[in-house]
Amino acid sequence: MNTVSKPAGTPRSPLSSLPPNKIRDLPRAFLLERLTNYYSVPPPAAAVECDYTLWECAETGLQFAWPMLPGNTVFYRWLAGFESYYPGSRWEYRKTRALLEPEKAAGGNNFNVLDVGCGQGDFLQSLDFVANENKFALDLNEPAVQECRRRGFQSFCGTIETAAAAGFLRPAGYSTVTSFHCLEHVE
Repeated sequence: MNTVSKPAGTPRSPLSSLPPNKIRDLPRAFLLERLTNYYSVPPPAAAVECDYTLWECAETGLQFAWPMLPGNTVFYRWLAGFESYYPGSRWEYRKTRALLEPEKAAGGNNFNVLDVGCGQGDFLQSLDFVANENKFALDLNEPAVQECRRRGFQSFCGTIETAAAAGFLRPAGYSTVTSFHCLEHVE
């Protein structure tokens, strides 16, 4: 049985006002089964909260799930237990690093970086030209944030709103703000 009901309303593409095309239903039981088959370990039942439907934007071809809900904490806690979830190095980390090195040289010791959705801090770790005290990590996954702390980064577990309320985030307080692979985690 679903623990979360689907939002009312008609599915809509995030990129177009044209009505999207339905591709297929993705029942909760099917998703749990596919996750079990892929990882060879069944996820907790609460990892998938509802039935979904896969849609395609009529204008752009973007495929998206409806409802557009991010995975819950149970899902990401389970998923983060697999080594493949945090790959360590990504091509976009190398490209961003190359863009930031000249910025750091121009900014000197005041240069700092906030990585939103930092995971266990692999991108921040790759920035060996930035001092750890100038690396700020924000994520919703507590074990990942603990790893960032272990690596010496200033880290906060929570949303942007809770981090701001707690005084972790400072308006205009960062030379650079990065975020990788996060759009799929927000509505």
